[in-house]
Amino acid sequence: MKFPSTKVFPWLGIRILAVALLSVGGAIWFRPEWSDFSREVELREPGVRPGFPHEFTSAQEWPRNFDAFANDAVPGRQILIETASSLLWKAGVSLSPEVLRGNSDWLFLRNQNSTLERSRGLIRLTPTEEAAWSNKGREIADTVEQSGGRLWWVIIPDKQNVYPELVPHWARPHGPTVTDEIIRILSATGSGSIIDLRSTLKEAAVMHPIYYRTDTHWTGWGAETAARVLLPALLQHQPGQWQTILGNLSVVEDIVRERRGDLARIARVSDIPAEAWIRLKVTDPQITPSSAQDLRFKEWSRHGYRSTSPSGHPGKLLILGDSFFHAELYKPFQESFSEMVFTHHNGVAVSRKLLRTEKPTWMVVIIVERMLPLSGPIWVD
Repeated sequence: MKFPSTKVFPWLGIRILAVALLSVGGAIWFRPEWSDFSREVELREPGVRPGFPHEFTSAQEWPRNFDAFANDAVPGRQILIETASSLLWKAGVSLSPEVLRGNSDWLFLRNQNSTLERSRGLIRLTPTEEAAWSNKGREIADTVEQSGGRLWWVIIPDKQNVYPELVPHWARPHGPTVTDEIIRILSATGSGSIIDLRSTLKEAAVMHPIYYRTDTHWTGWGAETAARVLLPALLQHQPGQWQTILGNLSVVEDIVRERRGDLARIARVSDIPAEAWIRLKVTDPQITPSSAQDLRFKEWSRHGYRSTSPSGHPGKLLILGDSFFHAELYKPFQESFSEMVFTHHNGVAVSRKLLRTEKPTWMVVIIVERMLPLSGPIWVD
């Protein structure tokens, strides 16, 4: 009986290695797309098989459409992605270009809105962008005042600015940043009041987990810390009101509902350790929420709602917020005001119609650093 030559085995090893590299390469090629900020891995619909083109424009687009279909329809695509992600993760590499792996398996956003470049001071406002922030910021503040209200800006820090020691050395924040520039412009032009939560949350992170290890959002501790700054500022003439609400707040860890955050899902790594759900709780809530369909401005807002509280401070609070407001912060706010209206804004897009209709006592723009538009706020009507 003849045995294969030992020369065969090196070639066999090379072939196996080539197949493995092609598999990883294929996984990278067919990596999931990720659009805008979301808790989902993929928001887009899979590509569909394109039909026969009957027009010149359709014929031009057919190759691109077929390529999208082929990418999504490749056999074993999901298994390939997840397998490659896990293998690369064990080797210390993240498959997704959107996720930065930090120390102690902490995950951070990498590319969305150039978040790392912003925090490292590599992005600056142009003179045109400075003028846009100066002019539009003042216009919005004036419009709110003409409606009988007052404008507030609330700046939420990006995660790497709260935990700079947990990101790789090359990615650590270094100022001054574009956030500093925007705050300076708003202050200089008298464009409302500004509450900058960056240093507050960074200091609080020494005592409590302010952000989730595998998520871009803050925990209940982060929301509670923010509430203890924001409510006294908004209700500065009603100390009894905000003291009662803050006294009813507590933070609880839900060890039954463990979670892996949006960054873990984007990285497509299933063996990242889960973490407890840290929730903000209000004792004896008094609010009456309404559905998003009740909002008179639903044709502009992507989603929103209003709530009423019989024990809340008289007046209407209008919140232009994002997913951070949904992440626990809404609870103490809707208890504190007799009426609260929330709408999701996209890059500080403000509606004159909304202001005329609602006539808020307070309008609060809540925005995380990376979502501050370089081109400035905009009017949508």
